[in-house]
Amino acid sequence: PTLDGEPSYEQIVQGLHDITQPYWQACDVRRYAYWAVFSGAAGHTYGDNSIMQFFADGEANGAFGVHQRWYTAMHNPGAGQMMHLYNLVNRFDFVSGQVRDDLLADGQQEKYGRIAAFAGTDFALFYNYSGRSFQVDTKKLPDTLTGAWWFDPADGVYSYLGRVEKNAVMTFIPPQKPEGQNDWVLVLAAE
Repeated sequence: PTLDGEPSYEQIVQGLHDITQPYWQACDVRRYAYWAVFSGAAGHTYGDNSIMQFFADGEANGAFGVHQRWYTAMHNPGAGQMMHLYNLVNRFDFVSGQVRDDLLADGQQEKYGRIAAFAGTDFALFYNYSGRSFQVDTKKLPDTLTGAWWFDPADGVYSYLGRVEKNAVMTFIPPQKPEGQNDWVLVLAAE
């Protein structure tokens, strides 16, 4: 089994030693978590810059652009959002699933446009970080997968999308989030 033991930490500078760089945010932490788990990883390790250092009151300098006290950073959004991934994978027989990039009818994209596809006999999940539209070849899905939902990895809310058209190539267009970060999971399962 594979596990990324040290992905990007929330609130750490992207250049690590260059504090002029932007900070990794909750959406970045989610991206690495969903990409890893939907690629077959055994799990995911969440990290936060301030917590890693236990940066506390009275400390003048920390490393990697730390700017929060650890007890404040415990409430950063990414930490709380990891439970949504946990709940999602425990909803299905995730252990019997596998990477299913072949379900993507429009091919795989590079960099942040990548759609991570993972499916089993009773589910198909597609993580979309960029919010772009994508196509799924439903002819390759089990007949039991009749419903489609958008799952918001930031708040764990499911929104019913409709029925899956079997024996077709379906285009899925994620909703637009007002805050600008537009990652979603398309969930196909029995209704």
